[in-house]
Amino acid sequence: MCVFFSALRTKFRTITILIGLVLFAIAQMPVFPAPIAYGLDTTETGIGSRADVVPGQNGNLPADQRTWKKWFNTAAFTAPPNGRFGNAPRTNNIRLPGIAVVDFSIHKQF
Repeated sequence: MCVFFSALRTKFRTITILIGLVLFAIAQMPVFPAPIAYGLDTTETGIGSRADVVPGQNGNLPADQRTWKKWFNTAAFTAPPNGRFGNAPRTNNIRLPGIAVVDFSIHKQF
């Protein structure tokens, strides 16, 4: 398991058929945290700055408002002033969509 998985839902299912076949499936749906970077050097140190978090705003949109064009709340972040790195955390600003992975096998028991 990778340390980047902050939430991992796994379901195991085993079904045995009367003729000795065993079906086995594992489904994993990880959710990835992501940082919000401003992308410019506001401190003149050569290091890119992070964005500022707007107080009272949540970076994650409700599930019914998410689209592939707008996955997180852009109003929750603003550019940091010059001379400051920004106050957004390095991780856990927003949650990116996970990837559904299903492993399936069939084998016969003798």
